[in-house]
Amino acid sequence: MRNPQELDGITLLGNQKTEYRADYAPEVLEAFDNKHP
Repeated sequence: MRNPQELDGITLLGNQKTEYRADYAPEVLEAFDNKHP
């Protein structure tokens, strides 16, 4: 599992009441490092 410091800046992943859009929306894409490459 990741600790809170590793998740700093991730805002939408697992957020409650997140609306999942069916169309392409690049503004909601977030990137994070792979902890287990």
